[in-house]
Amino acid sequence: MIKFVAGIGVTLSRTILFLLAGLLILGIGRLVVPSFTLPDSQRLWFFQVIGVNVFFLLIFYLKRKNVNVFQFIRQFWKDFRWLNFLLMFFGFAVLSIGGIIMSSFLIFGNDSGSQNLVISLPLVTTILILVFFPFLQAFVELPFYFVFANYYLEKANIPPLAAGFLIVFFLALQHVVIPISDDIRFIVFRFLSFILLAVFILIAWRYPGNRFGLILAHYIMDLLAVVQILLIPGEA
Repeated sequence: MIKFVAGIGVTLSRTILFLLAGLLILGIGRLVVPSFTLPDSQRLWFFQVIGVNVFFLLIFYLKRKNVNVFQFIRQFWKDFRWLNFLLMFFGFAVLSIGGIIMSSFLIFGNDSGSQNLVISLPLVTTILILVFFPFLQAFVELPFYFVFANYYLEKANIPPLAAGFLIVFFLALQHVVIPISDDIRFIVFRFLSFILLAVFILIAWRYPGNRFGLILAHYIMDLLAVVQILLIPGEA
């Protein structure tokens, strides 16, 4: 029972920390500027993600028993194939962009949901995000779920099919608090946006030749998202 709770807890931990990071940003903002609102905190969702990923980089990427993600990433690179990467990038791009657009039309009746995720930031801030955000997201998120979380789910003797379902569910769930929102429609939209992509990643991850390609595709898609923000005039 303890191992089961630990397995679920580890898999859920990113969602909890994203929520806490979002609430921390909101709380600090209101202490500094009394008029600071929830929409103001949502503009800082990049820092919410970067902060949590740095935490996992420092804590979960340290060697713990026989789990060392750096060793896994080196192995992923050894298995890297360009054709696999191109296929992974195509699938990642179609399902990430398509998932957001389809879910937006399903929930809102238009593409306003995806537009809400793009914000305007000062140039210097955006350049810093450009350097740190894509790298941290790509090299922390997938190894966390498919190496660390999967390891603890296996230790809990959870069947592979059930473990895969839990990983897909929690991988999609973490996005409902990025950024934090009090709009139930937006929360549902965020969850639905990433379900198909999470299923695709789960299936593709089973084949070692796809793994570094998935991480690289994740990096490129996040990099393009930040570049899109760079094209939007920021506030001085």
